Amino acid sequence: MRQAGVLAAAALVALEDGIERLEEDHVNARRLAEGFADLDETSVDPASVETNMVYVDLLPFGIEAPEAAAKVRAEGVLTLGLPGRMMRLVTHRDVTASDIEQSLKAFARVL
Repeated sequence: MRQAGVLAAAALVALEDGIERLEEDHVNARRLAEGFADLDETSVDPASVETNMVYVDLLPFGIEAPEAAAKVRAEGVLTLGLPGRMMRLVTHRDVTASDIEQSLKAFARVL
């Protein structure tokens, strides 16, 4: 039953703090999408971003997701580079607006 308590604790934090934070996450995700669209407008459609997840097509940049993830990691940005050219970036309570700007600068240097 310990696992149930751990999950319940996470759910309580989400219900108590997460709902108010959700709007900030959505704003950060939209800014992230806009930043990628500024780099290449075919990489992402900012209008399609409705949650805290941004799906970026790396084909216009000629790089696969694992390679991009490794390169931005060297710049101090942690991502998960799954196989292929699509990258899913997620904003959450530990990602600030300043972090988004830092990430966009790192991606601009790498891509």
